[in-house]
Amino acid sequence: MDVIQEAEIWLIDNGILPSSVQYNIYTQKQVLKYPNAVAVLGVGKTRHGNNIGFAIEVVQGQGVVYGGILEPDGVAMWGKKGLMRTIAENKLLIDVMQEMAQEHRTALAYYERIANEKGISLMEAMQKYPLPEYQQSNTSSRSKEQAPLEPTPIRQTPPKQQRVVVDDELDEQQGESHSKVWDWLAWGLFGCVAIILGIPALGGSVSSTMLEVMIFVLGLIALPLLIALIWYVFKSIYTMFQYSNLWGILGVATAIFGFYPLLAGVFYFTYELEDEDKTIFKRLFMSCFMVVFIGIGSAIVLPALSDNKQVESASSYEGSHSDIENLRVSDDELYAVLESEIAEIKPTLPVKVDNETFIVDIQLDKAMRRINYISRFSRNKDELLLSDEYFQKRKQSVFVSNGDNFCQNEAVKQTLVNGIEMRYVYYSNDGYQIGKYNITRQDCGY
Repeated sequence: MDVIQEAEIWLIDNGILPSSVQYNIYTQKQVLKYPNAVAVLGVGKTRHGNNIGFAIEVVQGQGVVYGGILEPDGVAMWGKKGLMRTIAENKLLIDVMQEMAQEHRTALAYYERIANEKGISLMEAMQKYPLPEYQQSNTSSRSKEQAPLEPTPIRQTPPKQQRVVVDDELDEQQGESHSKVWDWLAWGLFGCVAIILGIPALGGSVSSTMLEVMIFVLGLIALPLLIALIWYVFKSIYTMFQYSNLWGILGVATAIFGFYPLLAGVFYFTYELEDEDKTIFKRLFMSCFMVVFIGIGSAIVLPALSDNKQVESASSYEGSHSDIENLRVSDDELYAVLESEIAEIKPTLPVKVDNETFIVDIQLDKAMRRINYISRFSRNKDELLLSDEYFQKRKQSVFVSNGDNFCQNEAVKQTLVNGIEMRYVYYSNDGYQIGKYNITRQDCGY
């Protein structure tokens, strides 16, 4: 039986880290209250490095069934002395250990009073002033009797290395100060995010420049919150390991697969945590909430604002120009105009576009309702290593190089509004098609 695992809940409830416990086990039935139990005398540490002694009886499958804390903790190491006294007096080992702890506290209080009255040290008081007979233990008289042999402990484990925190008043004050600063900073950032996302969401209008500033500020706020979230994930998992190795392992596993906040919540409400540990988990939950809030809020509000800006831009364009519907004509009229324009342009071809490309032909495809602008590179296919992204950039360059003039051109508007696409097709010098892209009325916002 793993007595520490069986006693884990009791140890944690009493502020003892299970991983820090050093203990001895005794199985003599005559000194136990419960026949199926084993007696465990040990010392463990709190999270602040303080020692706590204990004497308990543990039953497999039931945990701790009897016992309590020993004060001072050093009494828990008097197992041999306690066992001899238990057998001699026909008592329970746990009860005798508590009696010995009480006797030690009584003697210590007596010597402290003497030391204060006489103005001497505690050690000097113990040497000069023996305990009164009514306070002396009768252990010395029993020690002359034949004592039973000390049983060999079934199991003894050394304490695991534990980081000791000096718990002085100055550190606590500084810690509380830092805690308040963190809380104010976190809620301040959350308030900024709520304002940034809330005003537009409630119908407030923003300019394009303001939209870019909002995205930049949200990124600046999200970065420290994301770092804080990662930091408190590691700290909370470390805390889980302090309470239980199993919980710590589960914490690592769920952190990898993205379900850690759920496990952290279960752990938080399962164990009675110390205030310092509760603060770690509260900040974990706060950081997680804020990061999720920023992510969801940004995903909903920012695209909506972007769409609104596009709608406003299109509305402004339509308001400052003639009604687009007035540009609609019959197909016969449209084709007649386009054929006439193409006939005027073709004699001037090829036309150099840049150092690498030439427009070599223009074709009207009535069946596909499309004008094909055929361009040719000055290099062969094997010399051209061009991706789709390259041709998308060339498409954007049509608008960038011409500014608003391209979409405002009356011929272009009439062509696109009447459902005719403009396709740009590129061939290599040796006749292979390299790429293409289309321009439609949606590209110009008609």
